[in-house]
Amino acid sequence: MKLDLYDRKILYYLDMNSRYTLGELGKLVRLSKNAISHRIKNLVKEGIIRKFYSVINTQKLGYSYFKVYFKLQNTNEKSEKEIIDYIINKIPSLWVNSWEGRYDLMAGILAKNIEEFYEILNSLINKFRKNIQSYDIFIVISAPHFKKNYLLEQSKSQAKIEEFGGKTEIIEVDDIDRKILKEMAENSRIQIVELVEKINSTIDIIRYRLKKLNENEIIQGYRILIDYPKINYQLYKVLISAQNLDKEAEKKIIEYCSSIPNIADIIIRGIGSWNIELQIDAKNSQEFHNIFKDFKNKFNNLIKSHETLLMINEYKLNYFPF
Repeated sequence: MKLDLYDRKILYYLDMNSRYTLGELGKLVRLSKNAISHRIKNLVKEGIIRKFYSVINTQKLGYSYFKVYFKLQNTNEKSEKEIIDYIINKIPSLWVNSWEGRYDLMAGILAKNIEEFYEILNSLINKFRKNIQSYDIFIVISAPHFKKNYLLEQSKSQAKIEEFGGKTEIIEVDDIDRKILKEMAENSRIQIVELVEKINSTIDIIRYRLKKLNENEIIQGYRILIDYPKINYQLYKVLISAQNLDKEAEKKIIEYCSSIPNIADIIIRGIGSWNIELQIDAKNSQEFHNIFKDFKNKFNNLIKSHETLLMINEYKLNYFPF
């Protein structure tokens, strides 16, 4: 499917807020509601929009985010699928994908504490011990997400649209809140009346609870999962081991990344063999290298080493996989 400027605008605005109504999108894109509806249906049908999802700050619910990068061995298509299916269906995984580079597979795991994470990871390793050659753990502390301004070939105008993690206080939620979060994580465009039916509650209660989840920034944003190759982009991750990374340096990096259209997000605080993860969405390897070269030149005094990964497949994205 060849995208025109209207399609790109729809993708851009839905990635900023996938709960925009057809009327709101119509005003932003300058098309009728019927035209907007038709184009969204086509984008879904063609698999360009894979999912409408909500960004949920699970750290406010008491969870930590552990990314585990695996190097596999002795695998074929069947055995690799078994590992991926297990991670997707049997453990609380937020993000699951395969890579080209130093690692073959990444599982983003949510756990209440180190002991719970250990039990989850240990069960996974024991089950597939013969297929796991090695692994590295990266604990996510703070990750600002940026607008995908490259869709419109524009520079950035705001530093971020939401931030996963960061300093947070734990907020208690009940069963109704958890049910709302579960539904919203899988479909951010779900209508209030549908939530009422699924949760067996009332419109007033659901509206109030949804409002509080937004006000408390448990729900931090509404976005879309895009099939990057179908819009002629690739997702690159750069794992950066940085030195002298104080708050002032972090602020400068975030400000710089916010000005580069192709930088989609950055894990600016992490614990592991590296301490920064940079995501760059690029049309090809040359564009990626040019963008990262500029980043390196800007922060060459901070970067000790780095590793690049190219995403091959994205199997799961769910911010509330419980």
